[in-house]
Amino acid sequence: MKSTKTSHLKKTLSLVMAVLLTFGVFFNAAFVVNAAEERNDSFGGAPVASGSNWKYYSDGELVITGDIADYTEESPAPWHDYAENIKTI
Repeated sequence: MKSTKTSHLKKTLSLVMAVLLTFGVFFNAAFVVNAAEERNDSFGGAPVASGSNWKYYSDGELVITGDIADYTEESPAPWHDYAENIKTI
């Protein structure tokens, strides 16, 4: 009888943890998107492809949204001018 209670408790805890983790991931993603949209200290930034964009912020953060092309030395990324100052992407 004890193993049945333990098994039920484990399943319940697993379900609760899965639900909390799922909500945590969605909440965090929404928070990050909102924080990026509310900033007004960006330099540069422009669409690089359909549905893609980039912004470089004064604190050294580069935010890239969407899918972008691969860039080379011959065809550098549009944020190339800020490369030495980028701290996070």
